[in-house]
Amino acid sequence: MTEGLHKRDILAVAVELERRGAEFYKDASDRFTGDDQLLLQGLADMEETHEEWFRQILRGMDEKPPAPGTAGSDPSIREAFFKRIFPADALAEEGDDFGRILEKAMKVEKNAIAFYTEMKEKGDFPSEEEGLGRLIQEERDHLLALTVALDRWRERKSV
Repeated sequence: MTEGLHKRDILAVAVELERRGAEFYKDASDRFTGDDQLLLQGLADMEETHEEWFRQILRGMDEKPPAPGTAGSDPSIREAFFKRIFPADALAEEGDDFGRILEKAMKVEKNAIAFYTEMKEKGDFPSEEEGLGRLIQEERDHLLALTVALDRWRERKSV
């Protein structure tokens, strides 16, 4: 998944993934009330924490930025890679009900888990391996919370 990307680019994608994830959850939470809103706002807050963690790693990197003309120096390549994790069909749309929002969020969470697992397994960030493990578990917890919420929403809809 991350082939051809420099470490800085991988981190930049992670920052953007978490930033847009927080934005997605915040925007979605504004559409709902009660427990539904609390779930989405809580996920937005966690994504912001993840974003800041990746920003700190990026700031602390001693690797030089990729040279101009290399694959990793092209923002369009990072954006194309990002869209593989957070595809257009996962963006919230005006008419999406709570169930559809949850389904879209689950898709992105699954892709994020795969992305972060690859980051950890490739070993490009050995000093962050423990943190990546915690992050992967948090993303799995997000997926579980979304799955439970979707099941409950479907039960409410069928009554």
